[in-house]
Amino acid sequence: MFQKFFRRGVVQYASAFFIIMYWLSVKAQTDIEFWTISLSPTFDAYINETIALYEAQHPNVNIVWLDKTGEQIGFDLLNAVAGGYAPDVININVPMLLDYVEQDLILPITGQFDERIYFERLLSSLQIGNEMYGLPWYVTPPVVMKNRDLFARANVDVNTNVGTLEQLVNTATTIKQTTGVYGYYPNVLGQGMLYRFLEAGLPVLSEDGFTATFNSPQHVAFLEGQIQLLRQDIFPSEALLTGYGGAIERYQSGNLAMLVTGPQFLTRIRETSPQVYANTEVAPYPLGKGQLIHAPLMMLSIPARSEHSREGLEFALFVTSHERQVAFSRLTAIFPSTAEAATDPTFTTLPANPTPEDRARSIIAQELQYAKDLTMNLPNNSDLFQYFQRQIEAAFFGYKTSQEALDDAVRFWNAKL
Repeated sequence: MFQKFFRRGVVQYASAFFIIMYWLSVKAQTDIEFWTISLSPTFDAYINETIALYEAQHPNVNIVWLDKTGEQIGFDLLNAVAGGYAPDVININVPMLLDYVEQDLILPITGQFDERIYFERLLSSLQIGNEMYGLPWYVTPPVVMKNRDLFARANVDVNTNVGTLEQLVNTATTIKQTTGVYGYYPNVLGQGMLYRFLEAGLPVLSEDGFTATFNSPQHVAFLEGQIQLLRQDIFPSEALLTGYGGAIERYQSGNLAMLVTGPQFLTRIRETSPQVYANTEVAPYPLGKGQLIHAPLMMLSIPARSEHSREGLEFALFVTSHERQVAFSRLTAIFPSTAEAATDPTFTTLPANPTPEDRARSIIAQELQYAKDLTMNLPNNSDLFQYFQRQIEAAFFGYKTSQEALDDAVRFWNAKL
């Protein structure tokens, strides 16, 4: 009888023990919420593979991935933080970072990772004051995509050098005058003209950063040159309204000879316009006297209300590791933020029959020495840039001269800086 009760007791205690251990293991499971911008469904397989690899190495971690549009992610983050909750890792760009840091939505991670992993010039874009607010993920220095058919119709060699803005404009002018098809579609929206100034070697601010200086005769001449191209119908007036989106639509429909944009859009063109993709040649972005190329940078940051900031940073370091970034780069024409990528054969060696993406990877590897996200961190960012944009539009549409528009913008900026 005693043995029967003893065995029953042992079974009960054992059952209780295993129940407790299971409960503890479930309780120890950490859910890391990871938000990205517009990667699904195109890159579902890559992101899911990355998550599976990480979870295999960290069995007590469960990654919950949510993909959102650029507009949605900011709205959702504000709502989440207001409700006392936030994701643990968030994919944002530099303009978003500046806005979120100003609102205390992002945690600094200074001193919590080895900065030598990443390109110093890219990493510096994520430093505000003395604090680092994220890990650089991937960068997209722009390239020039050329439609071979339209070049042939204009009797222009598709390999014609467009390595300077003057050469690009001259080629675009010839194509437009010969075929009636636009050859050039500049981005002058928002901060676009400020980036063009910097790339041309024209400073926007004084050396101490406290005075706007973009109304010099050189700045006026540069802006006036772009305005004259519009008035001569070398590029369409819709460029003032639609920016990159309109340029991509025109190119993939076969109605633009040269598309100046990030190489990642080759993936979209391949999927939506295979004939245009097959006729695409890729060339380097025009390099100006500034020896700079504005290269939009994507990053991973840790929101201030994250419940698992340490674990989130560990996952972000895995996602931005050299191996995972190179795997991502093989799927689309982007460039890793890691210093090791500069010598990786994926980018330094062309295959026997290179695709447009292969050529783009090789080109942006060479451009990286000039690449930097030129987004400026200024007080009253939004007010300054909106006012600047209104003045640029006034000059393009003839409501003000170039000098008047830039003078007004400089006065407004200097009153706010």
